[in-house]
Amino acid sequence: MKKIIFLISALVVLCSTWMGCKRDTDFLKVTVSPYISNFDLRKLFKNADVALNTENLGGAEYIKGIVVSDQRNGNIPAGLMLVQNSRIAGNGIDSLRGIAINIGAEAAKYIPADSVHVKITGSTMQRVNGILQLAGVSPSNIEKKASGKAIILRAVNTGALTSRPSFYESTLITISKGKVTPEPVSGDTYTGNKIINDGFGSATVHTETTANFASNEPVPFADFTGIVFTTTNGVQLWPRSADDIFALPEIKPSALIITGYLTNPGGSDANYEYIQFKATRDIDFAVTPFSVVTCNNAGILAPPTTGWAFGGIRTYKFNIRTGTVKKGQFCYVGGNKRIFGSSSLDISSAVWIASRQ
Repeated sequence: MKKIIFLISALVVLCSTWMGCKRDTDFLKVTVSPYISNFDLRKLFKNADVALNTENLGGAEYIKGIVVSDQRNGNIPAGLMLVQNSRIAGNGIDSLRGIAINIGAEAAKYIPADSVHVKITGSTMQRVNGILQLAGVSPSNIEKKASGKAIILRAVNTGALTSRPSFYESTLITISKGKVTPEPVSGDTYTGNKIINDGFGSATVHTETTANFASNEPVPFADFTGIVFTTTNGVQLWPRSADDIFALPEIKPSALIITGYLTNPGGSDANYEYIQFKATRDIDFAVTPFSVVTCNNAGILAPPTTGWAFGGIRTYKFNIRTGTVKKGQFCYVGGNKRIFGSSSLDISSAVWIASRQ
């Protein structure tokens, strides 16, 4: 029994001696990256100013990324250069974040797609007018590495933007198929705030009076690209230029839509046909005249080679120049006002906007 205890003790001493004698070359050497991502940088802010140093930056001194701001068109907060990057180089879309850097007039020297390295130790991260930014960065601490680099542009719906504003702050995004509400009228401009709705919710598009496109007439329907800012007035999208607003063709519903028609009434069908419409807005036909054109195909075995609306006895046109109809109201165009032929219910109390007896 004593021999077994002795052997175990000897092994413990041997292991301790071996572990205590490892050489420096037996360990892996790790070098701390001098760069910190915006993803990790932004986590340091806890609603109070943060003086940045190598200790709270985990040994880092720099950020690097792609410039997305453009001071040339007057619609970026004065003095700010916006840089976005990802924690995983070339990928990591979920970790893509942006940061604003206040460098005064020097910001005008940098344009979208410039690649920059910025020494941020000694600067302070703070919110100014709602925007998280770095203050105290010397222009000499910014090194432009390249131009014309690829910019990651995310398509974001307004619901996602509203629910996660810090995720998108200071990055470049596009809100697709945004409908300006209320619809612009003659004389409107982009100046100020415009509310857009993309079907997922609403967002504010902001244009400064200093923007070179501020006096342009707004388009009612567009893809809106811009930089997301968290301001004292809430989350806003700031287009960098007129080119960031890509107008889309707007398909508007007709003021009158066909909801039914009777082409073969019971009994004698002599002039008992009619068309039922529904109004999608209020209409005063004295102000906005309409016409309805129909074709009589009775006895025609094949359509005319010149098209169906060739006039004569084969085509009927109803000009509507009087009367009114309200949005959502049904109205009728046709002959005798009965629901299904000569011996059926009289519907003359309905709204008939045109009739030929």
